[in-house]
Amino acid sequence: MPQATDRWGLDLTIAEAPAADTGFADRTATGLEAASMSAIQEELVTAYVTFSPDLPSKLGAALADPLVPLARLTAAYLLLQAHTTADHRRAADLADSLTRQAASDAEALNDRERAHLAVLRLLIDGRTDAAADALDVLLARWPTDMLALRLSHFVLFNRGRLADMVRSVTRSIAAWDDRPFRSYLDGMHAFALEELGEYRQAERLGRGAVEVDRTDLWSVHSVAHVLEMEARTEEGLTWFEGRDDDLVGAFARHLWWHRAIIHLRTGDHARLLELYDTRIQPGPALDGLSLTNAIDGLARLEFAGVDVGDRWLALVDAARHRIGYHDHPFNDSHFAYALARAGAQESAADLLAGMADWCDRPTTAAGVLTRVGLDTARAMAALGRDDRDTAVLLLERGREDRWQLGGSHAQRRLFELAEDFARKG
Repeated sequence: MPQATDRWGLDLTIAEAPAADTGFADRTATGLEAASMSAIQEELVTAYVTFSPDLPSKLGAALADPLVPLARLTAAYLLLQAHTTADHRRAADLADSLTRQAASDAEALNDRERAHLAVLRLLIDGRTDAAADALDVLLARWPTDMLALRLSHFVLFNRGRLADMVRSVTRSIAAWDDRPFRSYLDGMHAFALEELGEYRQAERLGRGAVEVDRTDLWSVHSVAHVLEMEARTEEGLTWFEGRDDDLVGAFARHLWWHRAIIHLRTGDHARLLELYDTRIQPGPALDGLSLTNAIDGLARLEFAGVDVGDRWLALVDAARHRIGYHDHPFNDSHFAYALARAGAQESAADLLAGMADWCDRPTTAAGVLTRVGLDTARAMAALGRDDRDTAVLLLERGREDRWQLGGSHAQRRLFELAEDFARKG
């Protein structure tokens, strides 16, 4: 079966013919095609790593061509990150197709690709910690696998496994040599260190990575976290100066959120509302991160005494879209507040009921929901409908365990501010 070598020095299988159940017309890649077809996977991983606005089109290309199994597998990873029922089903269908293909042909996937398929199945089953452990085993054997490294970075982050984040990226740094995106690894290392409170080393690594590539948004983000956590307002605002042309795409909304919460300390609320309308929420936010950015931004403004008008209403449809799929309790806690704050009490109740039902599942998220996620969402919904006593009780009860929700220290600060705001009532 044709093989190619990707830009990180790893073998990539190019299928001789698609599996019979893919629904694609039969065709075979020649040996000459195989090398060029590896670009489908390379471009998809590159778009993922760089938060490129072209990611949707690269995802579409991967889904459209069955001859690059790892590209379809990568697409399934990305679909799971949408945290919706429909995208979970699409990812599961891809995994099923690849599993049948691998079972029928021993050469359909190489060892690394089979390891990725095992990780994907764990993620589909909601066994997030087991998936993180499987990624660690994969990276121990193939430490220059950029896809596995980036995926591991985010999975570990959302599980609060910060020391494992450091260990994972430093192992890959030792093996990377001059492969593409070497500086990005320093930015990943910086973010893990920042979350551990190692601010000086984190800032040094993050700034160094941005000097190599100013468009490396995760490294820009890592430094922004240090400046926010140390309340270095003027330096934080300076850090973002001149970056407007670089801050494009869905993740850029998160960086504009960072800029806004740093700006909040200046008291220039008019400027903050302008940033919200033009950068954080310039149009419908369907992905979870953009939606939580918007909810967090409006909440912090209101907690500071700013009248945000009817902006909550624009978030209702996107929050409702998430009802029924509850593998990300951090996001759901935001959605509960937005729905209640917008007066959509029935939808807020439906979201909380869905989260309660999810607690019975044998998944990592179910454990988080049971321990702290459901109480946090109930608290935020209560605050949204101005039941401050309930909000205080539930937020106080979950304070020590809230790190399990995922998100960064800066993001979880919202729940501290919510508790303070509720107590003032």
